[in-house]
Amino acid sequence: MLRILLNVEGPYENTAWSILKSAAIIVLFWKFGPLLLSILSTPWNGVSVVASMGCLSRIPEAIETVREEKRQIETERAAFERFSTEIRNLNAHEALGSDTDGLLLRKPDRPVGDTTETVRSLYRETIMSVGHYEEEYDETLRTNITAELGPDFETAVTTDDTLNQPLLDALARKSTSVAQDREKYTARVESELQSLTDAQKQLQNTAKSVERIQDWDTSSRSFDELEGAENELQVAKRECKSIIESRQTEYVDAPEEDGLNFRDYLYQQYEWNHPVVGDALDTIKNIQVAERRVAAAVFDR
Repeated sequence: MLRILLNVEGPYENTAWSILKSAAIIVLFWKFGPLLLSILSTPWNGVSVVASMGCLSRIPEAIETVREEKRQIETERAAFERFSTEIRNLNAHEALGSDTDGLLLRKPDRPVGDTTETVRSLYRETIMSVGHYEEEYDETLRTNITAELGPDFETAVTTDDTLNQPLLDALARKSTSVAQDREKYTARVESELQSLTDAQKQLQNTAKSVERIQDWDTSSRSFDELEGAENELQVAKRECKSIIESRQTEYVDAPEEDGLNFRDYLYQQYEWNHPVVGDALDTIKNIQVAERRVAAAVFDR
């Protein structure tokens, strides 16, 4: 029947060609209608996906930021552990004048007359000596002790000449507790880092899929190949949406602590605070551009 229609001559030629075109358009809409409806709202600016594929701009920066946060927190945890150990060593049964890790120890039967100065020195040598202290905190000893250990310890350490044994023990326990809090926070940071890394791998694979289709010479591709590309782009879009939903679930599962929003804190230096969602949305935009290119190739035939 198709050959008969194509070979019709005379006054019926135009009518036959119109019928053929109408049938072809019906088939095209049946195959690609959902695609067209999904992308009609996306403006076409003629920019290729290859030119605009820099969609993973936030996640790499977020990964480096979280890695640095992890390094700093681990350094601070170690500093508080050392400080706690040094405070406990003030009770070590050593002879007067013996030196352990730079700390002058006293006989157990003698009072610790200048304990507060010793504690202050230890605090400066441990907590306030971490490499990032000035950049991140730049606080006085009083301010930092108040923030980390509490105002009671700040008063005792900075105003009294001596510290009794129960107070020294309490100071050591508090320092250990602060170190443990740092350890718990490190676990949360590590979880964020793993989430970022997983999302980056997924989105990179998606971007490669889109780039491969974009590299096609669509004019030389068959109808079936173009249909396959459209299906592949739809799968890529669903993967992006799944990534976004997973991150939103993480937000729900990670409640705020003490009024502090975890990701607002981590990414406060940037204009964004949801790197995965932002990059996934950018990837979806690029997928829509690729979809329009495939659809245009179909209807230009």
